[in-house]
Amino acid sequence: MKLIKREWNNSFHTIVQHKKSCFLFCVYMTHKHTGLSSLRVLHLHRCTSLATLSSLPTTLESLSLEMNWRLEDASLPNLRDLTITRCPKLKRLALHALPKVDLWGSNSVGPQSLYIL
Repeated sequence: MKLIKREWNNSFHTIVQHKKSCFLFCVYMTHKHTGLSSLRVLHLHRCTSLATLSSLPTTLESLSLEMNWRLEDASLPNLRDLTITRCPKLKRLALHALPKVDLWGSNSVGPQSLYIL
C-alpha cells in the first residue's frame, strides 16, 4: 500500500491515494478525524470502495478524482479546482463558485448534474 502525505501546520495538507491505500483513507475519513481539518489538496485515484465525499473537511480547495467507480455524490463549499476522470456513477456534485472544473474520460458520463451556487 502506498500513502503519500505532506505535513502542514501539524495537519495534513496533501494526501495522495493510489489503489488499495484508499481503503485506509476511507475508513479514516468516516471517523471525521480532526487531523484533516487543514486539508487543502486531495487526489483520489482508483478508490473503488469510496461512495461519498461527505466526510471531507470544508477547507478542501483542490480535488482530483480518477477512476472512482462507486462515488455518487459530493458537496464541497470551498473547492476552487476540480478534476474528474472516469467516475461513471457520479450523479450529483454541489459546489460554490468554482472557477475551474475539468471533466475528462471516455467512460465518464457523470456528473449528471453539477450545481454551482
